[in-house]
Amino acid sequence: NSYVQSHKFTSEGKYFWRVTALGEDDSVVVKSQTKSFVIETIKDVEPIYPASNNRVDMSFSDSITFKWEKNPKVEQFELEFVHGIPGQRELVARNKTKANSYTFRDLTKLDEGKFYWTLRGYFSRDGKLQPGKKLEVPFRIFLSDKKEPPKIETPKKMYVE
Repeated sequence: NSYVQSHKFTSEGKYFWRVTALGEDDSVVVKSQTKSFVIETIKDVEPIYPASNNRVDMSFSDSITFKWEKNPKVEQFELEFVHGIPGQRELVARNKTKANSYTFRDLTKLDEGKFYWTLRGYFSRDGKLQPGKKLEVPFRIFLSDKKEPPKIETPKKMYVE
């Protein structure tokens, strides 16, 4: 007779196991060494700002700060700031950081329109950085306070002989 028991692990942690062979009278015939294993849950990174489909008014700003939730299991984050839509994109900036925010200050690279940012966490596993799921967060940049171009007034006659 053999008996296999399965268990669904619902929480992370360190677990121990061993195999015991029983005789017909339920006496222990042989017992394995105790072994252990670790269950880790890796939560996806969570964006905070700009959130999906936000409209970001850059009229009175000299920078845009991307923010995401802290995750103690993430060793490093990779952020890409992209103009356009997926498939038709122009990379504005790429940054790797251990922080949970990134401030972009080069406003000469910005215009009104559709943008998105991607965020990926890198987790340490067996001494190597392993990439997590890559998130894409679309948003729009607009200017509520648009400046009118200067009006140039000149006399009708510019040159007289």
